[in-house]
Amino acid sequence: MKKVTDDTLSSMESKEKINETENIKPMPFWQSLVLFGVSAMMAALGQYVLYPFFASLGLSLENAYHCQMLVVFTFLLIAAFVAYILEGNALEWSSIKH
Repeated sequence: MKKVTDDTLSSMESKEKINETENIKPMPFWQSLVLFGVSAMMAALGQYVLYPFFASLGLSLENAYHCQMLVVFTFLLIAAFVAYILEGNALEWSSIKH
């Protein structure tokens, strides 16, 4: 006879929650191209435009790299919050952490 453990119960509970939730539809191909393409373009812009720009200002290569990554990730964080709001979520800490 199989022994029921807490892990087994939590696994069964999570499967029940998955079955109760609404199925998520995949995004259209064009939308995934836009979302991932913009991210890739931001990374390329940072690497090939911003990095040499910051290096030409006299920053060390390490500091130029950190500055360009800071700029790129700041814009990506802003884009993530914009997408979060466009999905219809409230911009409140309690809804973000869930």
